[in-house]
Amino acid sequence: MTTTPVLPPQSLTAPWHYYGAAPVSAPVGPVVKAYIDGVAQRLRADEVRAGQLWIDPLWAFGGAVRLGTRGSTRELLLAVAAVERVTLAAAEDFPRRVREFARRAVAGTGRGGALSVAVLVSERVHPEAPSRVTATARWGAGVLPVVVDLGARQLTVAANTPVSGFRTFGQLRRQAWHYLPDPHRIPS
Repeated sequence: MTTTPVLPPQSLTAPWHYYGAAPVSAPVGPVVKAYIDGVAQRLRADEVRAGQLWIDPLWAFGGAVRLGTRGSTRELLLAVAAVERVTLAAAEDFPRRVREFARRAVAGTGRGGALSVAVLVSERVHPEAPSRVTATARWGAGVLPVVVDLGARQLTVAANTPVSGFRTFGQLRRQAWHYLPDPHRIPS
């Protein structure tokens, strides 16, 4: 089973300049593919529902993880997108899009707020992009952004915690560290 996300077809209109991606379907590099496969393997090991998600303007690989909090369960959306280059705009925009995707997915289900981890993976990352990732919680939806720079073998998880979510964002960080492989262990 191939779990490598591909870019959307050329006929779709999207702000490609945000993501440094060409508006044609293209395979990802071997290091990025190995990283995405590592995430997929970890999700499968925990028997998590996973597949491809269209989070405009990108295809992402993702899964819905059940979290138990105070006697109730909530779902966490883990969305991992491979891009040609992580730009400043992508580092700020993709987490917002993932948060909205997760919010719409749980709207009206009675399952509580939407939680998500938005992961951008690339071998080329703008030097300031990792410093732009900040966790946010708005309208019952929280997102923890992550930038994985496979060129420098760095994984950057947002260090801030919104005032309303110390416990929740601690749980999100633990899940991110659990499902995202260490970039140093990915073969070149």
